[in-house]
Amino acid sequence: MPIGQIEIALRPIKLAFLVDPNEKDAVLRAIQINTFLWGGMFNPIIPVFRKRPKNWEPFPSQRITPSEIISGYLNAYDPDFVVPLGRCTNGVSFLPSREVINADDILSTIQDEQVPNYGIGLFELLNHIYEQEFKFVRTHPPRIAVPALSSKHHLFLASIFGVPPADIDATIRERYDKPLSIERPQVSITDYTKLLTPKYLFLRRISAWQLRTRRGTGYREGQSVFYMDASNTLDVIDYWNLRAIGWGVIPVARQVTSDNHIREIVIKFIEENYVPYRHNQQMYHQTTILKSRHVTEDEVFAFAQSLDLAPPKDPHSSKYVYSMIWDNWAREKDEVDYCEIEADTQTHEFQEIPKTLSFRTVDPPMLFQYRGTDTPCFANTIKLRFFGHDADPMADIIPEGDERVVHAIGAIGWREWRVGPRGLIYLSHYRGDRIIFNPPRAEEVFSSWLKANGWEVNLSSPGRIAKQVLKQVDGVWGISGLASPGVISLLVRKLSEGKILSKDGLWAEANKIAQQQKRIFQPTPSGVIQSLTDRNIIRLGVNIQCPVCQQHSWHSVSALDYQVSCEKCLHEFRIPSHSPDDLQWAYRAFGPFSLPKGAYGVYPVLLTLRFFAQVLDGATTPIMSFEAKGHGYKVEADLGCLKTPF
Repeated sequence: MPIGQIEIALRPIKLAFLVDPNEKDAVLRAIQINTFLWGGMFNPIIPVFRKRPKNWEPFPSQRITPSEIISGYLNAYDPDFVVPLGRCTNGVSFLPSREVINADDILSTIQDEQVPNYGIGLFELLNHIYEQEFKFVRTHPPRIAVPALSSKHHLFLASIFGVPPADIDATIRERYDKPLSIERPQVSITDYTKLLTPKYLFLRRISAWQLRTRRGTGYREGQSVFYMDASNTLDVIDYWNLRAIGWGVIPVARQVTSDNHIREIVIKFIEENYVPYRHNQQMYHQTTILKSRHVTEDEVFAFAQSLDLAPPKDPHSSKYVYSMIWDNWAREKDEVDYCEIEADTQTHEFQEIPKTLSFRTVDPPMLFQYRGTDTPCFANTIKLRFFGHDADPMADIIPEGDERVVHAIGAIGWREWRVGPRGLIYLSHYRGDRIIFNPPRAEEVFSSWLKANGWEVNLSSPGRIAKQVLKQVDGVWGISGLASPGVISLLVRKLSEGKILSKDGLWAEANKIAQQQKRIFQPTPSGVIQSLTDRNIIRLGVNIQCPVCQQHSWHSVSALDYQVSCEKCLHEFRIPSHSPDDLQWAYRAFGPFSLPKGAYGVYPVLLTLRFFAQVLDGATTPIMSFEAKGHGYKVEADLGCLKTPF
């Protein structure tokens, strides 16, 4: 009987904004909307090009297309919705498996409802901050700043501090400036660093209120210094997106590199990051110095040298490294991966998997209790793990796909569901929502995923036999009884095609198997036999000679009686109960294990599945041997298996 564990993580709704990098107003609007939204600083701004820029890649041999750039961003950031802005509202058609929403709809409900139409808004966050931090007198309350940004390099400054639309800023002044003691300092390109200290809470930081990041497959901490041109829109977009990955990024504008204060901030940042690894005190964390596309390597090198850092403790390393992440090769090489963001988590454990899984959403505490919107306002990501799989393996991994994958798990309210690269996502419309779906079965989920990608799937005969073997041994964990060359040899050479093996003959084979495994498990011959019988691989019976045809026939213990029927001539006769020494105890393979040719080759398939699911203890979604047709091809596979990265 399988047991299970489900982890639910609360996070904001994720949006991706499509902009023409030459259209500054569209970029500014994306920043304004993200300033108002909870989690907005993690929403990417995707540049849309008519043709690939010359400086987009460092390798001329690579020919990436504009549509591939969009697809790459979407795959990297995995947004719930896509929002075209400006010129992009008419010209973008390549948006695979993403719902497109109108930018005007996001903030259309602010005037009447005080909340956005999608996500959780700034007013909800400010109310929550007041209840937590300002309602009662504190010795050191946070300092909230909404700086007045200089018109010169306005886009660069807005990307750092956030900037609300004018009507929303007026509401903040009226309702929140006094209760929250909001400061409104003047900020320009020459002094923007004075607010970058941790003591200031500005709107861009408020958008990440109570959110924590969790690294994915990339292990880089992401502490970086981004050397950029503050007047270049694409550099501003790149800075925004680097921070949206989940990295801690200090923006250094080339226009102010001679300023001592920016140098002091960078030096302090690098020194604080230069600490030994927890598990290896001889290795140190480093800060990455990133070069924008529109500055030269000589500039960045000269700036790094001008910092005049103290010598590193490890003479063979540096306190900082250079990196480039603008193409797929470098992104994978530098192990850059979008972080998972979450505000809260809950874990549900099941000692017995029910027919239907049902539980309440994990709700954000700042959410207004009464909202008039009927669109998603927060998301719950769902991670599954099942142990002790039964005859029909469970799906630990739900692959990215369309509504067919959602239907495969029997999800209630499928329009609220999305399946992304990291699994199930439930887009909740209100507090206390209920999530309902069926425990996902691996074969159904895998088949639905293939169908969503244009393939027709059918299990082959070996695949059906493999399912029967799994059923007989009670799931994946029962395959361990086959994980021995001696056991496979016994089944293939001695017990296939209905052959029987005497008690003494099996004991001799079991003794060989025990000797092979002695170094690891130290089994006994009786232990080997018990393992095989407990898993229904072999069964004990009696080999009796028929008095009529003189042939021997095997009778299982469960079918043995004082009178039996010969399986050769069908003559019924009484067993020699008066002479028990004439009863020959013998063993026989049971069910599919008695089939010829190693049960038609399913043993290697099942042992491979065991390796991934049990030996590596990994989350898996398998499908047994199958045939698939699609895209003009026909393929056969012995095993399909979705597996988490090592």
